[in-house]
Amino acid sequence: MTILIWALAYIVFTAVCFALVGGSFVALMAAATDLQGATDPSMDQLQPLMAAYAGMAWILPLTIVFGAVIYTAAMRAVLRPEQKSFGYMRLGMDEVRVFVVYLVLSILAVVAAMVIFGIAGVIAGLAGSAAGDAGGAIAVVFMIAATVLFVWLLVRFSLALPITVDQQKFAIFDSWGVTKGRALGLFGMTVIVIVMAIVVSILTSIVILPLTLLAGGMADLSALEGADVGEIFSAMGPALVIYLIYNGIVSALMLAIFYAPYAAAYRDIRGGAEPVVVEPTPSL
Repeated sequence: MTILIWALAYIVFTAVCFALVGGSFVALMAAATDLQGATDPSMDQLQPLMAAYAGMAWILPLTIVFGAVIYTAAMRAVLRPEQKSFGYMRLGMDEVRVFVVYLVLSILAVVAAMVIFGIAGVIAGLAGSAAGDAGGAIAVVFMIAATVLFVWLLVRFSLALPITVDQQKFAIFDSWGVTKGRALGLFGMTVIVIVMAIVVSILTSIVILPLTLLAGGMADLSALEGADVGEIFSAMGPALVIYLIYNGIVSALMLAIFYAPYAAAYRDIRGGAEPVVVEPTPSL
């Protein structure tokens, strides 16, 4: 039942976003189509593309709020199963903390990736130049080592969001200590999660493709430039409805696949101990 509630939330949110920026999205597709084959586009050619992006940018705050609500719900379902009303979705300090921790860790991950792969690339280049014919193999070894190091860092911080929800604090670095000695097991779980996501994606695509074709397929979006939302919806017809339902169901499944296992892993590591008890914060 919870998955269905999340799917419905995704469907409604996507439909609202389409109603708000559907025209800008069509303009974006048209601008991208016009730029196909352009090797050195001028600013005049890029202007419609940038304008389309600008027309869609203002829904970013809505996306951030929705993401914080739905991601927190996935972890709350595991860590606080008694709070099941509204599909575990709330809007309060838990969601604020999850957003802040997610944002900080995302920035740190980008910085770490730039440093790790940058250093590995420089060393691999120097070693490759010195090694001659074996340079290519050496470069591959260094890049594999950099990838392993980066994935190891991701695994060490993988429980930050569940800890944040469970202990109701900004647990940006707490995951480092909790995952000590458990990185290999969490890495194995991550591999399983990725495989499950791929399988779900393939199976749902097999189902949705013939349904979309039977509904007449999606219209050429670039041909709808300048049309209002009603005209766009009429042109796409049932195919758009099928896509909204498909996107909602798949997104809800991916939410459960990617977030619930880490919350469950933290719950099992925590064992039978109760989470830190604090006064509940008001939520909407």
